[in-house]
Amino acid sequence: MSTITQSITASATSHEVSEAIRYLAATREKLLHLVSGLSDTQWNFTPGPDQWSIAENIEHLAIVEGRVHERIAGIGQCPAPAADRAHAEIDNFV
Repeated sequence: MSTITQSITASATSHEVSEAIRYLAATREKLLHLVSGLSDTQWNFTPGPDQWSIAENIEHLAIVEGRVHERIAGIGQCPAPAADRAHAEIDNFV
């Protein structure tokens, strides 16, 4: 896990974790609603070479969402950042 991720996860509150989970669920439901009426042709259409179909994009989002859920589940397991950490330097890097 990156230093930035550790910093964010160590300082996240239970409310922020709950909000992140709620937001993921809401956006997933909205996306599923938006694509629910597509035909097989629309679902699998690729606009050009080396471009993804809607189905491939949705599959990618599902994989990434799973990884985000794994990160959220591990939030409480991250150590707190060191007291002498260079916050300004990290902020400038980001």
